[in-house]
Amino acid sequence: MIAIGGENLIDYLKQADGDVAAPGGSPFNVAMGMGKQGADVSYITPISSDDWGDQLHARLIKSNVRIGASRVDAPTTMAIVTVQNGVPSYVFKRDGTAERAVDVALLEDAMPSGCRVLHVGSLALADDPDAGVWVDLCARAKAAGVLISLDPNVRLSIVQDAKAYRARLKRMIGLADVIKLSDEDLEGLYPELSMTDAMAQVVHESVAKVVVVTCGQEDGFAYLSGAAMRFPVIVADPLEDTIGAGDTFMATLLTSLCATDKAPSDVLDNLDATALQIILKRCATAAALNCQREGCQPPTALEIDNALTESAS
Repeated sequence: MIAIGGENLIDYLKQADGDVAAPGGSPFNVAMGMGKQGADVSYITPISSDDWGDQLHARLIKSNVRIGASRVDAPTTMAIVTVQNGVPSYVFKRDGTAERAVDVALLEDAMPSGCRVLHVGSLALADDPDAGVWVDLCARAKAAGVLISLDPNVRLSIVQDAKAYRARLKRMIGLADVIKLSDEDLEGLYPELSMTDAMAQVVHESVAKVVVVTCGQEDGFAYLSGAAMRFPVIVADPLEDTIGAGDTFMATLLTSLCATDKAPSDVLDNLDATALQIILKRCATAAALNCQREGCQPPTALEIDNALTESAS
């Protein structure tokens, strides 16, 4: 059982032929992607009881995701999205919204029984008071033997205190067992360092067995117990947009690590470079499939299998 925590929101896409409101949020997308791939996943962040919250709730249920948290009366967060050359940019409206109405006791009650993995990231770690709640939850879960997964999805444009934000994320890096970042995340976290030095710093500061860095349409990097490797990007053809690509990659990484009857911690302890390369190819394939569709629409396990079979023939 995997628990996913972090923001849920409505992506309000401004388009020439009409605006579109779509369920989203990075951890929400990760939960949706994992559910569509058959993982046993529970989403533990509160969801609004408003009409947009109904859309979010319905999307998770349709994607085979369990709902761990209760519905609340606060409004749904909105992200105003504009896309240029397939790349999205965001403006968020989060004050007083449902996904921020959290405390440690509420989240611990929402955690599924027998939880082995807790994934957190993105806007949930942006600002207090809720950001500190998520860090505290992860620290308590790790102490209880739960594997911690992190995708920070760094967005300095929305944080009120960049110094405190970076310190918070670096604490999370110190807690996490699995970390996925982008090259843009590294630039935001370590603006004074080159990407190579920033990757080395993450590996140095972390106890994570697996650290993955995606680089847009360039090959990515991974570290397995500190040992570096590269993995090839798979470019979407045709490209619709990149919304949810990183979330789909993250969902596929976690699903792959949790795909056996073994405890995820045992899988990480016994993972070798060859097995990790196979997993990373699957993740890159899933992300490319998502990019061929408008918005975040993660593929199913069967769709990924078919694409891998086709690429091998």
